[in-house]
Order: sequence, then structure tokens, then C-alpha cells
Amino acid sequence: MAKVIVWGPLMLVLMLFPTKLMATDWTSVAAHTLLISGQGMDGLSTVRFLKGTKCVEGNPLFGPHPKDMTIIAAKSGIVLANELLMRFANKRESKTAKRVAKVVALLAGGVGMKDGIANFNACGW
Repeated sequence: MAKVIVWGPLMLVLMLFPTKLMATDWTSVAAHTLLISGQGMDGLSTVRFLKGTKCVEGNPLFGPHPKDMTIIAAKSGIVLANELLMRFANKRESKTAKRVAKVVALLAGGVGMKDGIANFNACGW
């Protein structure tokens, strides 16, 4: 439970630091929001369901019962890498770089959301 108390504020802090471009570009806001919420949902549901249930982690890199901090570190790393990519791309004049960064963030967020929903469907509510 203490890990969840740390995870929630961490995700909130990350959502409070959008890039300057996000003030005028709703697609960047959407990518940023989906990234944070999707990865957060997957991380929280994974940590929740690995305790006291028969559910196991599906990622072979982590093993069937990884530590909570392993999951939190992995999800935080994904979010941080994507945020840095978006910030780097937003400083460039290239529209292609900005689009690629948004697509990567949308994919990472979408996969996180899909995995979070799969966790709830497989392990109960």
C-alpha cells in the first residue's frame, strides 16, 4: 500500500510539468495524458494484483512475481524516457520529430492502458 501512496503523487507531479508546446497543441496534451494514465494504470494494477492472488507478471524480463519497486521503476523509466523524447522533439523545428514523439507516447500509453485493463479482466476488480 505504501508503494501506491508513492506512485500516485509521482504520476501527478509528472502531469504537472508539460512542455511549452502543450499550451497550444492539444495532441501533445492527449499524448502526455494517455502516457501517464496508461502506464500508471498498468503499474498500479500490476502491483495490486501480484499480492494475494494467483496472478503473475506476464513480462518474462521481470519474472512471475517481481518486487513492487521493480514495476514502479520500469513504469517510471518508460514515462521518463517518453517525456524526454517529447521535450527533445518539441525543441526542434522538425514536424516529423514532433509527430514521432507523440506517436511513441500514444503507443506507450495505449499499451499501458491495454495491459492495465487486461490485469483487471484477468485478476478481478
